[in-house]
Amino acid sequence: MRALNAGQVAAELGRSLEWLYDNHKRLAREKKMPRPLFSDGTLRWNAAQFYAWLDRDLPKDQKAAVAALRAVHQAAMEAYGGHDPRAGDEDAEAERWKDLLDARFGGH
Repeated sequence: MRALNAGQVAAELGRSLEWLYDNHKRLAREKKMPRPLFSDGTLRWNAAQFYAWLDRDLPKDQKAAVAALRAVHQAAMEAYGGHDPRAGDEDAEAERWKDLLDARFGGH
């Protein structure tokens, strides 16, 4: 079972992590968002349940397209070693690529 952490869920909702922690119970109660799972004291959501809820109002053909896009994104993240290239930390991303290139081509 694939799980989404609170940061991933917040990003999917276009909200901050703090907002999610403040509002996830209300969303579950009022909007029927799936309740989180708990893992090591942190909030996690079952990815299939969360995405089914998030996509609940989309037409069937759009649900299939969105699922395909998510699968491509997941494959890209795995290719990036689990790092989400959308994360926006350009300095860390540049350092990561320098390290990869150094490892491959024998950096200085």
